[in-house]
Amino acid sequence: MSENKSTPCPNLSTEEIKQAVLEDLFHKEEGHLELLEEKYHLHPVLDLKQLPGGDKDIYFRFIFHGVDFKDMEGHILQVYDKAIAMEKRTRNRFLAHADALPPGSQKDLYKELAAEEEDHVTILETEKAQHLKR
Repeated sequence: MSENKSTPCPNLSTEEIKQAVLEDLFHKEEGHLELLEEKYHLHPVLDLKQLPGGDKDIYFRFIFHGVDFKDMEGHILQVYDKAIAMEKRTRNRFLAHADALPPGSQKDLYKELAAEEEDHVTILETEKAQHLKR
């Protein structure tokens, strides 16, 4: 493939690039939820894609607390930082569960989940670094 994905299309505005980054992060998280459902047979009680309006606002305020969307230059980096922090918290939670369990399949599952979250951290940190080069 001749196109370099880390270099934005010269025809895109800065705002369009930022929109594309946010949409990409959203779709990756959707894919992650689908993977969890398929691979581990986990079915969240809440359908996060179909939350009622008030619940969406609560989740949005929690996830994006402190992100200044009016800061056109910095908010994408803030979103990456939030996403990385969330992945690290989830990884640490899975590791804590694994550490508390005796050897066996449950412990192995939590370690596997932690490793997947670590992969997400690496991906997000790489994407953030690429975004900083733009």
